[in-house]
Amino acid sequence: MTSHVIPSYLSGDALGPWGVFLQQIDRVTPYLGELAFWIESLKRPKRILIVDVPIKMDDGSVAHFERAIGCSTTPRAARARAACASTRA
Repeated sequence: MTSHVIPSYLSGDALGPWGVFLQQIDRVTPYLGELAFWIESLKRPKRILIVDVPIKMDDGSVAHFERAIGCSTTPRAARARAACASTRA
């Protein structure tokens, strides 16, 4: 993976879903041609919703499952998302 700016709420050694997202971005970038300049917009979402769901396990302990969702509301980000979606096979 190439070097990326890591959001302040993550540590560099445990990127989780954000790391997977960055790998996907790196994988599709060569196929975007002249639209590749939108990639930086995708890497910098306007808002991030972090959801934590506590689940009581069979042994009585509580496990927390967390999911982060990036949300960009700008028209340029919407066009870039559409461009990335169109490159999927």
